Formats: sequence, C-alpha cells, structure tokens
Amino acid sequence: EKYPCPQNQPKKKRRPDDEHNRLTANSKQLTMESLAATQYGHYRDCLKWCSDQKPSVCNDGQVLIKVQYAELNPVDLQKLQPNKAGQDVPPSNCNGSLVVGYGGSGIIVDTKSQEYTIGQSVVFLADSRRPGAYATHIVVDQECVAAIQQQQQDGTTTISLREAATMPLAGCTAYEALEKLQLSSAENLLIVGGSGGVGSWATLLARAKYPNLVDIICTSSSKDWCTRNGASRVISHDEIKSTLKGGREGSVDRILCLTEPKPDLWSTLSEVIRPYGHICLVVAGHSVGSLDLGFLFFKAATVTTETVFSSQRTNYKYIKPSDQMKEMLELVANGSIKVPLSPQMSTLSEDWRLALDEGGLLDQLASGHTQGKLIMKVQ
Repeated sequence: EKYPCPQNQPKKKRRPDDEHNRLTANSKQLTMESLAATQYGHYRDCLKWCSDQKPSVCNDGQVLIKVQYAELNPVDLQKLQPNKAGQDVPPSNCNGSLVVGYGGSGIIVDTKSQEYTIGQSVVFLADSRRPGAYATHIVVDQECVAAIQQQQQDGTTTISLREAATMPLAGCTAYEALEKLQLSSAENLLIVGGSGGVGSWATLLARAKYPNLVDIICTSSSKDWCTRNGASRVISHDEIKSTLKGGREGSVDRILCLTEPKPDLWSTLSEVIRPYGHICLVVAGHSVGSLDLGFLFFKAATVTTETVFSSQRTNYKYIKPSDQMKEMLELVANGSIKVPLSPQMSTLSEDWRLALDEGGLLDQLASGHTQGKLIMKVQ
C-alpha cells in the first residue's frame, strides 16, 4: 500500500463546515441544558430553558450523573417562592440561575468515588444547596446515591430508571419519619395525607417493614389508592375526631402528619394520640410557631420533625440516604413494594419539553391533588 501507516497518510484539509461540526460537538460536551429560574415567580413565568456549563466532579466521593428522570415534588415549586415575584433568585450555578428538582435517576458519566463506576444506573437524592435535577447533568455525593440492579440472574427486570425516580425525596422522607416514630413498638399508625408522594411511600414502607402494625389509617379522598398501598382504613380529615377515640386515653400510637398542623387539626391530633405516643411533623408552615402542647405535655407524648435535607446539612453524621434507598430498592426487587407511580401519569406527557404546557406535569404538581409520584423524563 502507498500509505501503510496512518502517520504517513496525507492530512485531509478540513472544510469550514467540518470545523463548525467539530466545535459544536465540543461545545455540547462542555454544556448542559436545564429548566431554570433567574427570578422568583410563578413557575410558568420564571422557568426558562438555559444552557449552562456542565458541572464537574471536584471532590472525592462525588459522581456526575446524566439525568434520565427527575422526581417531581411540591418543594420544587415552593423554592421559586411566588410571594417574591420579580426578585432575583440566589443562583445555584455559575450562570446565575436556580435549578430545582431534588431527586431522580440516571447514569454515571464521571466519578471520583470508590463505590461507583462510569456507566452504572443509579437513583439519587440531590443536595438542596446545589443545582438540582431539572437538568441534563447533576453532581451528587456518594452518600446520596444507590445503584440500581435492573436485572436479576434470570434476566428479569427488578426496577427501571423510570420507577426508581419516584423514590429519592419522597421515599427517604417517609423512611426517616417512620424510623423516628419507632414503629416497632406500635400497634397502629395514622398517616394524615396518605395519598401524596410521601404518604404513599410511608404507607408502603410501614406495611412492608412493620408487620406488628395491625391498623394503618390514612386520611385521604383517594380510598382505592391508599388501600392499594396497604392502608387498612381510609377516612377524611374531618372524620378523624369522630372516627377515632380521643380524650385522656386516646386511640392512636403513632401519627405521621403530612400537612400543615393548623390549630383545629393539631387539637384533633392531640386528642387521639395515646399517652407516650409519637407524632412526626413533616410540613411546617406558620402554624408550627404557635403549637399548643398542653394536652401532649399531659400525655407525655413525643413530637418530632422531619426534613430529609438535615442529613446533608449535618454532613451525613446520622443518616445516609444511600442506605435508605438501597433498602427500598431491595424491597421493590423482592416484591414487597410496588413503586407508587401516579396513575395520573397515564394522561400526562413525561417529556420535560412539555412540562410547562397548560395541563402539563407542573400544572398537575401545582394542583396539590396528585395520587402517588410524578416523574419527568429529561433525556
């Protein structure tokens, strides 16, 4: 052959369009796309498509994930704080925009972790202090990542990336709240707000992990959905006082409250909780500043709070979300839990390009009337 070695071959002159394509390809490798906000406001007004510098893995124990699905949660919209409409947001990235989204699933494309390798499918809980999952890429600490074993030895699928995306924020919140309630010594549990994302995961986990629970009572208008998740009884908020015994003795060992404890509701919960019982509050609101603890003091009841981001703020000194997600993945794999993907997803487009459309995913999220979990396909 005339040119047996590659180095001896004549160099091909690069055409202008070739140069353009090369630069475009390099540019794509260095940037990412996100649905982000530069000002506070209504999500339809302030969320815009942005091209940002792709984040880098800077510290040991971090991974860079190509997001496949983002978990949708009410906190996503709350972070945009419409009561401050028009004010600039505190940026979460170098371009001055705020990227929300606090959980999801995807594939690792870069790593400085000894536990995870490039190409692994994972589920992740995002850090609320960094750019979130409404983006094509995200950097996450290994303490907030769990590997998804999508196939068993016989080749059957255990859990998909789509299903796994329902888990991080809602699942970990439910997991931690149930741990704080010390359910192993309880006979019954009342979940106030049982049909949403956290309520659905709480019902599923309570039924799967605590066989000692004779009665799991959910408050919701979605009876069939709560029953499907493992509730033994479903009542409305207004029926708590009339259905469950109150007074000095009460009738409920543990209460998980997933709505703001406004005075009337708090008075009811104080009535029905048993002496030495436990109440866990997940939603704060203005009411927590003036809770009447009088009757609870008399009953020697315990009140605790739950926010899943506390583990990050304390540098994971007490709880590692990765361990929680690993256990939940195992429960799904062995058939103990069926992920609570919202049945409303069947009438919605998962495509993030359509999330802002009228009647789309973010409108459904904002409605406050969603059964189970909503997810958004990013890729």
